[in-house]
Parts: sequence; C-alpha cells; structure tokens
Amino acid sequence: MMTTSKTAFASLGLLCGLGFLATACPAVLDDECSEGACVASPAGGEGGIDTGTEGGAVVPPGCKPELEPKDSAPCIVNDYGVFVSPTGKPDAAGTREAPVNSIASALKKLGNKPRIYVCKGSYLESIELSAPVSIYGGFACDSWAYSGDKASFNAAKPGDYALRIRGVSAEVTLADLQLTAMPGDATNLSSIAGFVSDSPKVIMRRIALVAGGGHVGADGAKGTMGVPTPSDLNGNDPLAEAAGGTGGAAKSCTCSSGGSSKGGRGGNETGINNGGLAGETAMASPMPPTATGAGQTSLECQGAVVFPRAGSNATAGDDAVSPTAAGDLTKDGWKPADGASGISGKPGQGGGGAGGNPGGISPGGGGSGGCGGCGGTGGGGGIAGGSSIALLAFNAPVKFESSTLAAANAGAGGIGKTGGGPQVGGSGGLRSGSCSGASGGTGGAGGAGGGGSGGVSAGILYKNGAPITDPSTDDTITIGTAGPAGAGGIAQTNDGKAGDAKKIFSL
Repeated sequence: MMTTSKTAFASLGLLCGLGFLATACPAVLDDECSEGACVASPAGGEGGIDTGTEGGAVVPPGCKPELEPKDSAPCIVNDYGVFVSPTGKPDAAGTREAPVNSIASALKKLGNKPRIYVCKGSYLESIELSAPVSIYGGFACDSWAYSGDKASFNAAKPGDYALRIRGVSAEVTLADLQLTAMPGDATNLSSIAGFVSDSPKVIMRRIALVAGGGHVGADGAKGTMGVPTPSDLNGNDPLAEAAGGTGGAAKSCTCSSGGSSKGGRGGNETGINNGGLAGETAMASPMPPTATGAGQTSLECQGAVVFPRAGSNATAGDDAVSPTAAGDLTKDGWKPADGASGISGKPGQGGGGAGGNPGGISPGGGGSGGCGGCGGTGGGGGIAGGSSIALLAFNAPVKFESSTLAAANAGAGGIGKTGGGPQVGGSGGLRSGSCSGASGGTGGAGGAGGGGSGGVSAGILYKNGAPITDPSTDDTITIGTAGPAGAGGIAQTNDGKAGDAKKIFSL
C-alpha cells in the first residue's frame, strides 16, 4: 500500500538537505506540494521502507518507525529500546520497569535494539556514540508517556564534550535532550558542548546545546639569558715558564639556549704549533667587521703590533610570526592558534688564540681565546584564548529541527613575551710576558614570542559539510563576544589573531 504523508515529505527534505537527491527538492518543507515535490512513499519503516525491522530488531505490532516515538506509543516497549532513568541502576535490565541510569550502561545492553529512551532528569554524563542508535528524551519517568521535558546531560569536567559522535555512517536521531558543557578553566580553556565528525546523517530535534565561557589564555614566559657549560667563559692561560712552553688549550663552551662556541688554541713557545688558532664558529658577516676571531702568529706576538682578533657578535634570534587564523578544525577537534615562541639567539664566536713568544723577558706559549657569550632564549608565545562553541561539526552536515544552540563569551589570547638578553663573551687567557688570547663575541638576544589568538564564540563551527537548519533553529542560536588577540612581545608586530563571534562559522 502506498501512502503520502507529512513524514514522507520531512524525509524528502532531509535527503535534499544532505545532497542525496538532485531533483524534486522544495525550498521550504511546508511547500512540498506547491513545489511539485509530493511523491508517494512506501508506508512504515524509518527511511520510508517497511522491512519489518529497524537495525535488525523486529518492529513491534502497531509501531510506526517512520514517526517519532512521541507520535507512536507502541514503539516505546522493551523489545524496541533500552530505558534510562536518573533513578535507574547501572546493572539493571534496561526495561521500562527496571531502567539503567546512564547512556553508557544502555549502550552495553542495546543488542539489536535501535533506540534508547530517556526520561526527565539530570545526568552527569557525556554521550559518546560510534555506532548507529537513536536517543529519545522527553518522557515521564513514572509512565514513560511523552511529556516533552528534556533530559539534561552535563559534562563532568571542563574540557569534556557533552556529546561526541564519530564515524557513524547510518542515520542517528537525537530528540528532546539538553547537552551542557562546563566553562573552560586554566587547564582546559575551551567549552564545547558537542562534536560530531565523519557522520553524515545526524538529526537533532528539539535539542539544546549549551557551551560555557572560554577561559583566558596564559601569557608566555619571558626569555632568559643562556647558561654556559662550563660557567667560566674565559680562555685558558698558557702553561708556566719552561723551555718549549705550550699555549693555552682551546676553550669549548655549550649553551643552555642552544649552540656552542670555542676559543682558539694559543700557540706554543717553539715548534710548528706556535701560532694561535681562530675562534669558532665563524660568522658569515662578522660584527663588527674586524671581529673575525682570527688567531695571532708568533711573529705578530713578538712584534706586539697585530693582536688576535675578538670573536664576532651573534645576531638576534627571529621574532615569532603572527598566526593567520584563530585556529583550525580537524577530525580530532578544535585546534586554537597559540602564539609561537621566539627563536633563541646563537652564541657569539670564540676569540682568536695568541701566538707563542720565543723571545722577550718571559718567553712562553700564548693564551687561548675566550668563549663566545650565550644567546638569550626566545620569548614564550601567549596561549590562545578558550573558545565557546555549542557544536563542532567536521565532515558532518548535521540537520537541526526546532533546536537551540547557545555559546558564551570567548577568552582573550595570552601575551607573548620578549626574548632573553645576550651574554658577553669571555676574556682571552693570559700570562705576564706572553701574549693574551682575544675575547669571545657577545651572544644574540632571543626573539620575541607572539601573542595568542583570541577565542571563538560560535553556535555551530563546521568544516566540510554545512549544517542544515530550519528557521526556528536559526532564530534560537545565541552567541557571546569574541576573545581579543594577545599582544606580541614586540608591540603591534607579532600580535595574535583576534577571535570571531558568529552564529554559524565555516572554516
């Protein structure tokens, strides 16, 4: 028997909205017939075809799966669903007479039943679905008659979704539920009521999704001066007077901020190694130009005319680059744009070693060059402000009917901080009567950190698949204010990205 019904038209509208039909799609569901879209559909069965089963379960006598259970009481029976009540027990049978007390317990007892029925009450629980099942609230706990009172599900702690649906290809319907996320805190900054991903046929009827406020992002840490090992940057003195005395050994230093430097070895009093060596690491463009870190020859030491050259100063580390977006949405969730840290400065070049001195009153080897000073660490980036989002949808064109979505104020981004100051290089090794090594160059200052982006306030934030809303839903999306961007470590040059506030936000 073929029938034409308002339910068939609603099913057609859903298919049109989801892109399953290329033709006969009315602009407004109330105008199906005027648009010429009235078509006959087989009676019975959710989805339009009465196969005698739904999800593998036998449809009870008198039950009409194509209708909502509030409009088909014979469907609200033990053989067709698991029952949840706030006064239920976790190990109960899940029947009308002995309900369980949570969705998690109901899922364990589902078997081939396609539905979960929930009566009025408050549940400290997040709903998590990875298989097709429909959840219907709005029932009185004593009689399981439809009352329209929403069952309220509340996330247990900040950072938890009140609803999470992932990877469900078949149809999922949620009705008469309120889903509330806690406000963000210092550890979990954002408040997101629901997240649906890779699930193309989710329908929400008379659902309330409520997000709390986003928390302010933390400021970055100010950079510090790097610490060298060993702590003494000064070059090594030559050995005591003696025939054939040797120059000071090369001085190597490693910095906690990254990199290392070496003061050049001093020349011996006699022999083939009587010239000082250059300090390391040489800079492509010495600063100042004469600071090449070159070593001194023995003849230059005796003439006291040309001295070993000081090591070059290092350049400052780069400042962080400002983000171009407030964040991104992936299958794993919302990824806010934290401010990046500045780049640490490099160590200065080690000074050149002195040449050996075979003549004079006090002959001997030359002193080694001093190590270069350590660079400053980069300034820390500010953390992005927490967002307030009623629903995230990734690759999931969720369909809403007569639902409300509420987002609160988003948090401000944290401040990026300046980099650490540089360290002066060590002095060259020396000894009376001999030539002294040159000092190391000054390290580079650390770059400034970037400001964190402001949080987003959105009713629906989606990517890859626009939501399908009716006019009543559009009118009942409320949002708060966007989070301002955090300032960067250098004023107005590497600030974060300001947040945004939109009812429906596409990435």
